Amino acid sequence: MIIDAHAHVYRRPPGKHVPWPIENYLETLARNKVDGAVLVQPSFLGTNHEELVSALNLAPGKLRAVGVANDSFPRGEMLLLHNAGVRGVRLNFFRGAHENLASSAWRKVIGMLEQQGWHLELNVRDENMAGVLKQVQGLSIPITIDHFGRPDPELGVASPGFRALLELGKKQTVYIKLTAIFRSPFKASKDCFAAWMETVGAGRALWGSDCPWVEMNAPPSYEKTLSWLDECALSPQDKAAVLGRNARSLYGFPAIMPNPG
Repeated sequence: MIIDAHAHVYRRPPGKHVPWPIENYLETLARNKVDGAVLVQPSFLGTNHEELVSALNLAPGKLRAVGVANDSFPRGEMLLLHNAGVRGVRLNFFRGAHENLASSAWRKVIGMLEQQGWHLELNVRDENMAGVLKQVQGLSIPITIDHFGRPDPELGVASPGFRALLELGKKQTVYIKLTAIFRSPFKASKDCFAAWMETVGAGRALWGSDCPWVEMNAPPSYEKTLSWLDECALSPQDKAAVLGRNARSLYGFPAIMPNPG
């Protein structure tokens, strides 16, 4: 089983972005025999989940999603999104968010996430990672980290934010998404993944394509993102966990998945 744990779809992107509608993405999944996928709300759509829900409704057995929330996230909206297939919310510190997760408003939202069985996803620059992780330390909900935690391409494993991420991963339920493989030098990505495997383990890693590779000058092919793990000398059991088993559990995919295609 293969689940793409991080991809975006959008029909009306801003600026020079090329539209990437859900129909195109579903064709890509079928062509590559990927069983399911997690759609992540694009930053430029903010908290308007209309298009995300519409996409989920086209293939409910194959798709789950991560939405975007603020500290006034209504419970009623959360329940509607849950019924559509959303299983977490993303905070984009990379785009300049300065949320205080210790505030009473955010603690109320986090309590809602816990009750609903959702997780919190963080997109953070390495230089800000340690500070953001202090805000989520001790939370009982799962935490997912976009793009390896965006380690410094020159420092790799020695990046201070990545070191903080490894430490937190030893103490609570934190997953890294292997979605920045082609946004950093290959050696840095491979070394960081090896360090995570040694320190935290295969049970807390999620493969994702990052399709359609927004703002990349030379994006990879979808096939290349899939084959990257073949170069990491994983055992069959660990590869199965990273490629799909972990995502199936975290995002609550059905026990019997529709056939690809």
